[in-house]
Amino acid sequence: MAAVPLDSERYLTRPQLIDAGNLLLDIIFSTLHNGASEKARLGFQRLCERLLRCPRTHVRFLPSEWLDRLLERLPAHDVPVVRRSSQLSFSILAILDSEPAGAARPLLTRAMAALLAAAEHGVPGHGEGGELRSRVHALNILRHVFLDTNLAKEVRRCPPL
Repeated sequence: MAAVPLDSERYLTRPQLIDAGNLLLDIIFSTLHNGASEKARLGFQRLCERLLRCPRTHVRFLPSEWLDRLLERLPAHDVPVVRRSSQLSFSILAILDSEPAGAARPLLTRAMAALLAAAEHGVPGHGEGGELRSRVHALNILRHVFLDTNLAKEVRRCPPL
């Protein structure tokens, strides 16, 4: 009779999950081909979906941590504005699309508040041009949110800001 694996042997560890998510984000940010970036986005979205539904609380909040890191990159010089900020858009939309539809969407609500504020006022930092760059990124990401059929419906349900 085969031994039953311990719970710790059945699941990936938090560091392994962080590495997997960071690898997918690196692929999204380093790949210039939209098709390849889109495939990495889908993989990242599936990972976030699983994590948000995971009973292990120490990994359930990883998509939230990634979202915070991505929003902090709005004024960064290393994120190109070309192609409508597709790398940031793909990454953020993957996280937002991974939240269960019809339920409370705290990540969507938080992202919309940050993106609307950045679109209006910009985010200071990262040297000269950071505020303008963050406004452009925020507007490009908001455009992608409103073009996403599922998210556009959910945005209407967000509490007023």
